[in-house]
Amino acid sequence: MVTVFAILLFVHGVIHLLGAAKAFGWAELPQLAQPISPPLGALWFVSALLLLATAVSLYVWPRGCSFFVRMHGRIRNGRKDRWMSLAAEQYNVVAPHPRACSTSTPPDCPRSLHGREPVGHGNRHPVKPAPN
Repeated sequence: MVTVFAILLFVHGVIHLLGAAKAFGWAELPQLAQPISPPLGALWFVSALLLLATAVSLYVWPRGCSFFVRMHGRIRNGRKDRWMSLAAEQYNVVAPHPRACSTSTPPDCPRSLHGREPVGHGNRHPVKPAPN
C-alpha cells in the first residue's frame, strides 16, 4: 500500500512540474491552454518538490525511530524588558506494539490465572499448559 501511495505522489509531483515547465518556458506544452505566470510557476515548482520529496521520504526516512529534543535559551518581550530563561523538551517515543500470546508461547510470556494461554491472534482454542 505504501508503494501505491508513493507512486501516486510521484505522478502528482510530475504533473505539477508540467505547470512549472510551462511558466518558465522549459517546454512547449500546448495541452495546457491557460497561461501560467512565473510567480504561479514558482508555486507549482515548490509544490512539485514537496510532493516528490514526500514520495521519496516514504522509503528513505527511518520508521519507528524515537528521538528527544532539548532547547534552552533566553527570551524577552522587548529591548527594555528583562531576559527570561526558556527550557523546552520534547520526547517522541515509538515503542513496539504489545503482542498477545498465541499457540507457541515464549518462556517469558505470562499465562492466565487458569494456567492456559490467552485466546487471540488465531489461537481459537486455549492450549493446555505444558507440564512442569
